[in-house]
Amino acid sequence: MKEYRVRSFTELHKALGSHRRDAGWRYRGHADPDWPLIPRAGRPPFADGHDQIFFKRWKAEALQYVEPDERPADDWNWLAIAQHHGFATRLLDWTGKPLAAAYFAVMEPGYGESVIWCFRTTNILGDLNAKTPFERNGITLFMPTRVSGRVSRVIGLFTHHGPSTLSVEAGMTPADRLDKIVIDKNYRTELLFELNQYGINSQTLFPNLVGLSRHFNWIMAEFDYWKEGLSGIKKP
Repeated sequence: MKEYRVRSFTELHKALGSHRRDAGWRYRGHADPDWPLIPRAGRPPFADGHDQIFFKRWKAEALQYVEPDERPADDWNWLAIAQHHGFATRLLDWTGKPLAAAYFAVMEPGYGESVIWCFRTTNILGDLNAKTPFERNGITLFMPTRVSGRVSRVIGLFTHHGPSTLSVEAGMTPADRLDKIVIDKNYRTELLFELNQYGINSQTLFPNLVGLSRHFNWIMAEFDYWKEGLSGIKKP
């Protein structure tokens, strides 16, 4: 594993540059470097091995909320929908957009370091009907075919973990690669402003009223950052 430590946007750009010419890299932001690369279903209090049973019950109830012509034909895409809507699954979110991962790493206030994980694997799910998500073992990259606009725009893909308690590090094959970009604790806040300048914020990543509201809340909370004010709004 290669580890990069960044204290400026220049250093972040340089660290990401080592992955630029390889489109196979996927990225994930963690507010805390100590958080494991294990999906929610594999962490307490969900790591009891019963996620398949509860997923079947969840799917049976979910049918009433999903229009017939929008229902997936396989459990892989059903699992992606469940993950997107907050159900504890054996999927872990990743994105092909490194600056989006950087935003997720620093979007919440924190006092310590944060991290961008960079993962590359050739173990990509091809046949959705070969095995169900609960029959497949190891770490597999999974790209859903029918999910919401938010997933396709921001996340777009997942690692599937079999069993759910398997970490990315433990399930890697010799051909896989995992790099770590550590964001210095004193750079976290400034990085948010820099990402916003380049169009990476809650409003652009989540183009709905929730994302818009979150972005404006951040602007109001950090209003003193802009010396000249914003859009004609003068400081008191």
